[in-house]
Amino acid sequence: MFKKNYIPYFILIVGIILSIVGFTGNLILKSENPAFSFTAGFGNSWICLGAVFTFLSRNQSAEKIKKREINQKDERNIAIREKSGLFAYIITVFLMTILMFTFIFLNIMLAFWLVFAFLMIIIFSFIGLTFYFDKKL
Repeated sequence: MFKKNYIPYFILIVGIILSIVGFTGNLILKSENPAFSFTAGFGNSWICLGAVFTFLSRNQSAEKIKKREINQKDERNIAIREKSGLFAYIITVFLMTILMFTFIFLNIMLAFWLVFAFLMIIIFSFIGLTFYFDKKL
């Protein structure tokens, strides 16, 4: 796993690679495929995120870093994060189920099957990770 101070650089590098791929497809290959434009735009947004995260991570004092680490390890904050993650999971499953039934009523079967597949991945990953962390902790 990456150390936390390397994550901004990782985001920056991925953004640069995506931008190069997108611009190469658009300019050099002269492709009119919108996927290359999307890739270039997505890469540029990752470059901006990486630059902001890099700037923010460099301008922190040792006191702020220590205070943030204490807050991350605080049991109350851990419980809050776990509860908010659980509610976010429940809301996501509920909204994807509504979206799935909307696609059924509109008779858009490809979109239905895509949403259904994502919903099954989310549910089975939740079940699998629950068993994994139950054994590990």
